[in-house]
Amino acid sequence: MAKDIQAFYVTGRTLYALIWNASGNVWDTVAEAFVEYAAASRADYAVTVTEQGSSGASGFYAGTVPAGITTVGFYNAAVYDQIGVSPDESDALVWTDEIVWDGSAQTPPTTGTVSVNFNSPLMTVDPQLRLVDSNGNQVTTLSVAQAIATIFVNMLGDRSGVDSRIITAAVPGIADCIVVAERTSVSQIAMTITVPAVS
Repeated sequence: MAKDIQAFYVTGRTLYALIWNASGNVWDTVAEAFVEYAAASRADYAVTVTEQGSSGASGFYAGTVPAGITTVGFYNAAVYDQIGVSPDESDALVWTDEIVWDGSAQTPPTTGTVSVNFNSPLMTVDPQLRLVDSNGNQVTTLSVAQAIATIFVNMLGDRSGVDSRIITAAVPGIADCIVVAERTSVSQIAMTITVPAVS
C-alpha cells in the first residue's frame, strides 16, 4: 500500500477518508470521478484507511489515493471515525491530510532556490510547488501567499510607473525562507522563493 493518506488516531477504530479537489468536489469511488457532494452517496466516497502495524494497534492509519485520480494538483483528505455500519454524516472528523499529487504519487519536496513568476493582479502558484526549509519544514502555498501579500502591500503603492525596488519578505512560520520581489514593469512583478537546501 502506498500510504498516500496518513492519520494518527486512537487505536482500534474504523476510519475512512473523503478526498476533495481544489474545486470543492469529492472523489466518488464508484463513479471514479470527482462529483458534487451528496449526503445520500457518502458511502460511495469513502476511501479505506487502515491501521498499520503487525499488531494492528499502532494508532497510525494509512490509505491509498485511488488510481483514478490522475490530475496533478493539491488534494485534501478528510479522515472520519466511522461509528455505524456504514459511513454517515454524523461520523466525527478526526484528521486532515494535504496531498500534493503528481498524477500517480505524492510529489517529493524540492529544496534550494525556486523561481516563480507572478503576474499582477492575476497571480497563480504552480500546483506542484512544494518546498522544505533547512529544518525540514514544508513551505505551504498559504505561507508563501502571506509573504507575497506583504510585498504587494509595499510595492503596489506606486502605480504611476516602473518601480525597480527590490523588496524581501519572510515566509511566516518557515525558517530561513524568503520571498524576493522586483517590479519589472507596471503590471508584472518577478518573485523568487529561496529555501536553503536540507543537508
